[in-house]
Amino acid sequence: MHRWQSILRVAIAVLAIGAPAWSQSSFIAAVRGVITDASGGALPGAKVSVVETERNVTHTATSDEAGRYFMTALPPGRYTLTVEAQGFKKYTKSAFSLVVQQQATFDIALSVGELTTVVEVEGESSLLNTTNSSLGQVIENRYMVALPNIGRNPLAFLNLTPGVVGSAGTINPSNTNFVANAPATPPPTCWWTVRSST
Repeated sequence: MHRWQSILRVAIAVLAIGAPAWSQSSFIAAVRGVITDASGGALPGAKVSVVETERNVTHTATSDEAGRYFMTALPPGRYTLTVEAQGFKKYTKSAFSLVVQQQATFDIALSVGELTTVVEVEGESSLLNTTNSSLGQVIENRYMVALPNIGRNPLAFLNLTPGVVGSAGTINPSNTNFVANAPATPPPTCWWTVRSST
């Protein structure tokens, strides 16, 4: 009996430690890209830094032999990206936003020069996800607070996502099936289920 209690305690400890990490794994973003020189050649060994501007936390990576870099597990928020390589001008991309499960791609061509010279890119363009074909939408809290929601059903906000409708064409509180970018009578592979974490 004592042996089974010990096994049960270890199993509960593993679940208690692993569950928070597993539950947060889908609420992150990633940044990737390729660092090249002005002629388009790969630039290995470039130091890439992504800084969370709100918390001043730095995430770093180094480009591989093909000039590629990849950073995962970035919480949603505002960031600044900096790239430095020996013999090249420092590149800075100021203030861009990452949202849940976004995989932003920044391919950067560095100019020859000294590290004391900085090339700063300002302005924000819409980050198109060319990495995967998943459809996602972040509905900001300000919309949830400001928009009317009769019945306090959070699924009603799914109508804000372009191309998403309820399986019967409307939102039904008892049905959580939705269709995304599909014809009026979609095949079974187009049906989606939305689940709440609460």
